[in-house]
Amino acid sequence: MKEYRHMQIRNILIFLLIGIAIALTIGVYMVQEDKDELQASIQCTGEIGLEVGNCAPDFMLTTIDGESLRLSESNGKPTFINFWATWCGYCRDEMPFIQKAYEQYKDQIHFYMVNATSTETSLADVKKYLDDHQYSFPVLLDPKKENQTVTFGQYEAIGLPMSFLIDREGRIVQKVGGALEEKKFIQMLKQVMK
Repeated sequence: MKEYRHMQIRNILIFLLIGIAIALTIGVYMVQEDKDELQASIQCTGEIGLEVGNCAPDFMLTTIDGESLRLSESNGKPTFINFWATWCGYCRDEMPFIQKAYEQYKDQIHFYMVNATSTETSLADVKKYLDDHQYSFPVLLDPKKENQTVTFGQYEAIGLPMSFLIDREGRIVQKVGGALEEKKFIQMLKQVMK
C-alpha cells in the first residue's frame, strides 16, 4: 500500500514538473518571439557600412549621465549622430543650431552627440563646456580602446565634426564631413522625418 501511494505521489510530481517545463518553454518562446519581432522592426537589413544606403554600424556607448545607449535600440525613430570635441572650432560653430534643432525635433529624431572623450583634457572640462553653453542634447562618451576610440574608429570620423543622418530602418541617408550648414541641416532633418 505504501509503495502504491509513493508511486502516485511520484507520478503526480513528474506530471507537475512536466507541466511547469512546458509552461516555461511556451513563455520563453512567446517573449523571444515578441523580442525578435521588435528587433526586426527596428534593425536594418543589408550591407553594413558608412556609405549612403548602407546599414549604419551598431554601437553601444555611455551617456555623459552614465546611461548605456545602443544605436539599434532607436525604436524606429530616425537618428542624427554628430562626432565632436570641445577643442574643435567647427564643432563649436554648429552646436547652437544643433541644440535649437534638438529642442524642436527631439520627439521625432534621436540626437546623439558623440564626444571624442580620449582627446579631451578631462571629462570635467566637457561637462563645463556643455553647462556653460546650456546644451541639453544627449552626449555620448567615446573612450579610447586599444589606440583607437571605439565609435570614431568604427565610423572613420578622422576629421571633426562629422555627422550621419540615419532613417527609421537604420540606413544612412546623409553623411557630412566637416561643418554643417544650418539651412541644409534643417532640410536634412525634415526630409528624414517624412
